[in-house]
Amino acid sequence: MRRLLFVRASIFGDEGSSSLLAASFLTRFSTAHPDATVVLRDVQQPAIPHLDAATFHAFGKPADALTDTDRALLTRSDALISELRRATDLLIAMPLYNFSIPSAFKAWIDHIARTQQTFRYTAAGPEGLLGNIRNCWVMAARGGQYEGTPLDTQTPYLTAMLGFMGIPKPVFVYAEGLARAATHSVALAQAHQRVAQLDL
Repeated sequence: MRRLLFVRASIFGDEGSSSLLAASFLTRFSTAHPDATVVLRDVQQPAIPHLDAATFHAFGKPADALTDTDRALLTRSDALISELRRATDLLIAMPLYNFSIPSAFKAWIDHIARTQQTFRYTAAGPEGLLGNIRNCWVMAARGGQYEGTPLDTQTPYLTAMLGFMGIPKPVFVYAEGLARAATHSVALAQAHQRVAQLDL
């Protein structure tokens, strides 16, 4: 049975443009897979704290060396990784803030990118451990026009970071030019049309 993890990164919650695109996707996904489970992880609420030194050091300790303090520090990371391990599909609602990913999403990445948990190093190089995720989609909303330009830092970063953990190359749906009244409605409508054409 399909299990979709939906990671929402907009500071505007379900009213953000990327979230609205994701909502259209979820409607289609639920129709195509009525028995599927959808799990929401909003990285803005409740906020995920940025990685600190103590937690980072706990990441690197073997299980038999962990203290009670270490185990408490790892609770959040363990829970986030568990969500990923149980998923068959990943959906990300991703706005563009200041030419980058939201800082709250980066905090999520920093808590899930753990050696021996979501990746490991081998003689042949790094190996991702999240092969259970078969599909990944990113609903990318931007104020300007950045797709295919050097200012689109999200697409290469997400493709590389997710791939490093064994998640397939994401399928991006871009809604761009949203900051301009003249193009906002048309851009969103075109993006919703692309969502309707996705292979689920």
